[in-house]
Amino acid sequence: MLDELITASDLLFAALEKYSVVCSTIRQSCARGDKPRVAIHQLLLRMDTEIKLAPSLEVKLRQAKTAMSWSMNRILSNVHTTVNSLPPEILFRIFHLVLSSQPCAKRDYPYPIVLSHVCSRWRDITLNSPSLWSHLDIATSQLLNRQRLYDRTELHLNQVGQLPLDLHVFNPIGYSVATSHSSDFTAVVQLIARLASRTYSFELDARYGYFHPGHGEILSHLFQDCVPGKLAQLTLRRPMPEHRMGYVCAR
Repeated sequence: MLDELITASDLLFAALEKYSVVCSTIRQSCARGDKPRVAIHQLLLRMDTEIKLAPSLEVKLRQAKTAMSWSMNRILSNVHTTVNSLPPEILFRIFHLVLSSQPCAKRDYPYPIVLSHVCSRWRDITLNSPSLWSHLDIATSQLLNRQRLYDRTELHLNQVGQLPLDLHVFNPIGYSVATSHSSDFTAVVQLIARLASRTYSFELDARYGYFHPGHGEILSHLFQDCVPGKLAQLTLRRPMPEHRMGYVCAR
């Protein structure tokens, strides 16, 4: 079947190429005013036949194209591609898309850790892709931090290598910080001070809850310990009435 298709395609292309050359030659001859070597009425009759033949040839080419498109789609629909048949580069890109698919504060699974638990191949790709670990979510909730802050932070730092960090500090939904004491932020403040020199992007998201004085301490240590030129992006989000402005000032 494949050999027949290739042979027919080659013959068709050669015939069309020759046909096009002949038609162009006739056109050029007429443009120069050359006298035909055959009777004019015979040439005109043949030209008329070719012109009338062109639409039927176009129809056949469209039919052939339709047949090829349908056949290709049918074959592709019967091919079952498993995720593990994808090359590592594609899986790596998919993992990145998964990580950015929803807001950090609403994630139900501890990405990218959970990706490394699926199978040995996914584990190899995940653990050998430092950029998957460069984003670090840090909750302001003391309860959540007792459960996972240190272990998760150390895991990310072990995997990210020397890549710059993208830090995201947020008020988690359902964990109010309105009644928190400034000392409740100590662990987060110390962590920010430790990581500030490696940070290229920092986001403080206090929309879900209350802008606490502890948030100010976090920013203070970030600015104090960050490296000029390395911190390239700063995003601050906080709840406020529309008529009020939020700003950062130097001490």
